[in-house]
Amino acid sequence: MGNGADTVREDQVAVRDTGATVRDTGATVRDTGVTVREEPGQSPPSAGRSREGPAAGWLPESLAADFRILRPLPAQGGEADLYILEPRSTSHATVGESRRVAKIYRHGIAPKADVIERVQAADPAHVVRLEAYGQDADRWWELMEYVERGSLRALIEEEGPRLRGDLVRNILQQLNDALAGLHRLPLEHRDLKPANVLVRTRTPLNLIVTDFAISSVMDASHHFTAAARTIRYAPPESIGTLVADRTARRSMVMIEHTTWDYWSLGMMLVEMLQGAHPYDGLAEIIISNQLVTQNVDQLTEGVSDPDWRKLCRGLLRRTPSARWDAEAVSKWLADPGDPSLVVAEEAPAAPASTATIAFGGARY
Repeated sequence: MGNGADTVREDQVAVRDTGATVRDTGATVRDTGVTVREEPGQSPPSAGRSREGPAAGWLPESLAADFRILRPLPAQGGEADLYILEPRSTSHATVGESRRVAKIYRHGIAPKADVIERVQAADPAHVVRLEAYGQDADRWWELMEYVERGSLRALIEEEGPRLRGDLVRNILQQLNDALAGLHRLPLEHRDLKPANVLVRTRTPLNLIVTDFAISSVMDASHHFTAAARTIRYAPPESIGTLVADRTARRSMVMIEHTTWDYWSLGMMLVEMLQGAHPYDGLAEIIISNQLVTQNVDQLTEGVSDPDWRKLCRGLLRRTPSARWDAEAVSKWLADPGDPSLVVAEEAPAAPASTATIAFGGARY
């Protein structure tokens, strides 16, 4: 997974006569030199033994020929299982560096081909490396790098909860570079949050974006995307007009502009700068209501530094077209006092509903 305009090669090769199809970027499944996502102190789910190794689980034959399951990783949602793999061969110089993560999709679930091709074409400097993907025994799979130093969420918990300004600036620079590269592909992440940013190295800090399960290809100014998202980091337009996708049988949201990810970035900055998320302790239905009805400037009240508050306000605009983007963030990083950086007036919130319902002889 990475950024850039590189041409994506989709070489189809038979793997050990299994009938499986493998797509890669010119590398074989056995390529090494890549270092997974595992939170420090987080115990993997218990697993029984199998003939393949210490952890139970299924691997496609095209992967099982060269790797075995070391242990499972906790997976959010029910679309796939995640496993840490280690090579069967002992010829690798450093076994730890040869480990990979396999994402094994459940039966009937397939990754978005247009998204996965763009991720594979991205610059790996700030995007997780997707080494190969394919289909075997009617199940899709992906093979990606293993990042053992955990996520930005773990880093925040270790260094925070309120992070130093210089550290936040470093994080901002890297995430802005990552988003700018993704948007040039063009691709939106749609679920940017600390848990989906991995720490490839700590010294120097090197962050990469991962988990593109609900990403959307931006091939028009108006398009539809699956409504799934993490509400604490999702913009107000994610609560927008839902339309029925009769084919997929799931809710969809119409998006008018391509600054969704920059709202998510703004929420992450507020969280790191003030030491707490503005929506901590609130249920999803309450957050959804506040996204639609609340003056969004309230979200940045806990950011004490005026320059940082200006940046956060620029990112957290209710109107997508008024929201700061990669160019504005780059200008702010160069000079927070740049006179061309103007925060748009807050768009009016929707009026609070006065509707009531009758229940048990009373109205609520």
